[in-house]
Amino acid sequence: MTSASLPIYSMTGFGRAERRVDDIPLIVELKGVNHRYNDIKIRLPSFLNDCEHLLRQHLQNTLSRGRTEVSIRFGDNPELLSHPRLNLELVHHYRRLYAQLQTALDNQDHSALSAEKLFLFPGILLTGLNPTDSEELRSHLFETLESALKPFLQMRQSEGEHLRLDMQQRLQSIQDDLHQIAERAPSLPMEQFHKLQQRLHSFPLTQSIEPQRIHQEIALLADRADISEEITRLQSHLTQFLQLLETGGVIGRRLDFLCQEMHREATTMGVKAQDGPITHLLLPIKAEIEKIREQVQNIE
Repeated sequence: MTSASLPIYSMTGFGRAERRVDDIPLIVELKGVNHRYNDIKIRLPSFLNDCEHLLRQHLQNTLSRGRTEVSIRFGDNPELLSHPRLNLELVHHYRRLYAQLQTALDNQDHSALSAEKLFLFPGILLTGLNPTDSEELRSHLFETLESALKPFLQMRQSEGEHLRLDMQQRLQSIQDDLHQIAERAPSLPMEQFHKLQQRLHSFPLTQSIEPQRIHQEIALLADRADISEEITRLQSHLTQFLQLLETGGVIGRRLDFLCQEMHREATTMGVKAQDGPITHLLLPIKAEIEKIREQVQNIE
């Protein structure tokens, strides 16, 4: 395997992390698919809406391309932390005050306050966020997000390496076929020259045209079969493609552009050469380029 300066990331991945916040499971899931831009969709409980901007900014700084769906929930109910709950600390405080009052009044009945009475006292029922303060909750949220990002990025990197190896093998196959085309290409203009010459001499019209003019026209037509420039350009694109794979990083768009150019050169060669053996070699070359282009669509 060729070592790379930077890893190559696929845009497909999945990551999940969970932790408990005040005994309630906080779950963060990340799903990634290929996309032309860096498109991030975030679903989270309404009471965390003020965190969405920071979450999006963090993910945009971490990811370069792809559609990433982020799901954040607490247990099976995304609004679980906004449900009413007991303020037990205040309950105990009321009980202590009640005992002090009984002592002050020298009341011999020291029975505790009933639950029914305490339930009606102000502040016993809390609504809104969990007693965990907003800063602590935000800290839990971002730490869980980081935990989910680790398997998400590992999966993307692992698939990216598989794509790199697959494309390197396909590029080698293209180079092998291109080498055979390059060996045959120099003989094409002369072969075309002789073929055209034989075909033109079979037409009576050529007897009324000066031989030198016929020779010039045949030479011009034969020269169009010269595909040396296309071979050079295709080889250059292949070299650039391999260099990008070895360099790594965010290279998907540049690879996609090179695929377009490689397909263009291969098509032009087929049109200009008009040669059976070369056409036979170009078919697998174009098929491999198309397969590479499909793989590139998932490269970050």
